[in-house]
Amino acid sequence: MTFTFRYFKCSLLFVALLFTATQLYGACGTDRIIKHIQEVRANPGLGRTMVSRPPTNCPAEAYYQKVHNRTSTHFQVFYTLDGPHKTTEAFVDTAIFHLEKAWTFHTGILGMRTPLGFDSSYHYKEPVQNNLYPVEIIEIDMVRNTYNVLGSDGCYGCFGLTLPDFDHGTDRTELVLDNDFRYTAEREPTIDSVEWEKGYCAYPVSTFELKNKTHNYSYADKWEKALQITAPHELYHGVQLRYMNYLDYPSFWFEASATGIEETVAPEVNDYLSYLSKAFSVYSVGQPLDLIQPSYGVSPLFLYLYNHVDKKFDKSIWESYSQKKGTPFTDILQAYLSKKELDPDSVFHDYAIRVSQSGRRSSHLDSALWINMDQPLWPDMSYTTKHNDPFKPDTTPFAYKFYTNQYPNFEGYKGKSSAILYQGDQASIKPVSFTNTIDSIRTMVANGSVDSIAWIFSRLGKSNAVPTQIKDSTLRAYPTPWRKGNLCFTPLPQNKKFLEIRNRRGSLVMVEKYSGLTHCIDEQKVKEKLKPGLYHFRAGNSGKTKELLIIY
Repeated sequence: MTFTFRYFKCSLLFVALLFTATQLYGACGTDRIIKHIQEVRANPGLGRTMVSRPPTNCPAEAYYQKVHNRTSTHFQVFYTLDGPHKTTEAFVDTAIFHLEKAWTFHTGILGMRTPLGFDSSYHYKEPVQNNLYPVEIIEIDMVRNTYNVLGSDGCYGCFGLTLPDFDHGTDRTELVLDNDFRYTAEREPTIDSVEWEKGYCAYPVSTFELKNKTHNYSYADKWEKALQITAPHELYHGVQLRYMNYLDYPSFWFEASATGIEETVAPEVNDYLSYLSKAFSVYSVGQPLDLIQPSYGVSPLFLYLYNHVDKKFDKSIWESYSQKKGTPFTDILQAYLSKKELDPDSVFHDYAIRVSQSGRRSSHLDSALWINMDQPLWPDMSYTTKHNDPFKPDTTPFAYKFYTNQYPNFEGYKGKSSAILYQGDQASIKPVSFTNTIDSIRTMVANGSVDSIAWIFSRLGKSNAVPTQIKDSTLRAYPTPWRKGNLCFTPLPQNKKFLEIRNRRGSLVMVEKYSGLTHCIDEQKVKEKLKPGLYHFRAGNSGKTKELLIIY
């Protein structure tokens, strides 16, 4: 397989490598952090000795002349107005506005720790004033020591970078913003040059524009929109690294939560919607959420917890990470929810129900049940269609799965389950509290009061099984009277192996073998064997019988 680079969203440092042959847009997925750092740590010289096509042939200083800086309440922004790194004063003003807005949100409204900055800026090598956080505006594909920083010749589409202190492992960081939200070609880029010390220094020209795929515009043209999301997203990485270093303790939550933050701070941009298609695809649904790539697509979980549980929930998550580094996210989430006297599995199942109704399905639910107000813009969630009856649902921890058609067999299943019942353009949610809930749903379908069913299954961690005991333990048939659809019998005694059905004269007309608690006969067979009339049935060949009325 030939792998090619595509363009990337923002990134944590070391995240710019996303190898994919099919994606039309990229992401700085946490899996790339893990893989790259594992490679470098397994081969200590790898990041400094590997040779690739250099994007420049001169030192970083050759590509800028005068470095300007602007200070605000919390930031010192470094930039240049010449060369390939050039920007504009309006760009700087807008960046400062959105950076300060993000700082207020992160540290004020959310109450998170304040990010700590470098003493000297990384690229321009300028001193940073005390108590100010450094921000550099540059052409990211030409960041100083490009290969050592990015693990490649360029970032090829990064909105920004949050640089940690690699040498000392501290929680100090710096934010880098791309100067024009354009990026260079990975192969055979357009080359230009600048004059330096009586010679010329070549560099690749940024010719491709980052796009907002939701609203179909270029961020190179509407760079203020890019700054609206990049400032809160990247600054949140600086906040996160105050709690836990992703170099030592990588987690999908670094990117999932930062993406949720950008949507929370700048909801009108909707850049995150581009990443939901893969997360909602048939290839991702059913996987544990912490394994879905890119992890941007798991941002709806952040939005659900922020909008429907507690707006300061993520502070507790990161505080727990800080105290118990390396603890799985699921353990941290369950502990947080339990502390709030919420049942973790029930909360996660509520999330699964709401996220299942994305895109066109969102119209079936009251908007109060949407995770986010733009849920109608989300892609449709992928469902699995089952044709065997009954089917066994998935039971993977920290995952959800959605099915249509037929009915589940709960034997061995652990987790929560609900049915979404559709009638016309309306939908109702019916929790599966006991296994015999399926019986009543079958009856509703047979009576025509339900058009179709979607089954929602979720499991957060060490979940319990759906109870198999039922309130009414008497053997019964449903629906009764029978008119169409499957004819089912439940709960079937496990010390018997077959059902007998006799006509009103007592003559045996059917013997049906069974193995589970419920057994169903399909409509065609019912009509072949049973004419309209009154019948009697029982489990085994002895004991009392019960009545069954067949009408069609």
